[in-house]
Amino acid sequence: MTSYIGLSRAKHLIVVSRFLEGTGAAVEPMVERANLPVECVTCPEMLVPTLGIREFREVAARALGRPNIALDATQGLKIDQLGQFGHALAQTRCLYHALTEFCSLANTESSSVVVTLKQGAECVWLEHRPLHKQPHQWNSELYILNVMLWTVRLSAPNWSPAHVYVCFAATPDRKAALLSLGCERATFGAMHTSFAIPRSMLALPLRLKQ
Repeated sequence: MTSYIGLSRAKHLIVVSRFLEGTGAAVEPMVERANLPVECVTCPEMLVPTLGIREFREVAARALGRPNIALDATQGLKIDQLGQFGHALAQTRCLYHALTEFCSLANTESSSVVVTLKQGAECVWLEHRPLHKQPHQWNSELYILNVMLWTVRLSAPNWSPAHVYVCFAATPDRKAALLSLGCERATFGAMHTSFAIPRSMLALPLRLKQ
């Protein structure tokens, strides 16, 4: 019986590796410690094991003493830093189309991620359900939560959700990360990571110059 191995594009590792380079840290030993090929840091479209990307983020977090390294690495994230993923989002005309494209891209670029947009009467819910979640791999959940929020903020730069649900247990560092993301109300230990977006926002155009 063979084990299932989820794959993801290396671009989602490169966001952290570039941050590490900026700090002067040696990236290749951390990549090797996560059992990933070193060439993946220069090949954004390469498919690599998702668990390796998740482990790389935690290796980096421990090495630098930054428990929320995914947040540190994505501060000021630009749409062109996400390669074809960012380019596809930039082609959408409004927030609703950006959200549906985001879900499609996220589910295509990783076989270990399930992102959905669920319809409600007054809002839509953007929801992430990680497959093969490991309790210590917090930075991968933080990374996708940040990119989920970042996608909404392409249309509404100063927007924050009224409440966020997070599928990891609470710690002081994790609570601090959510506050840094502008999420003042959060429920930890939920089944999925999600937040609601009012339907009144869905027609907003993207503001890519922000």
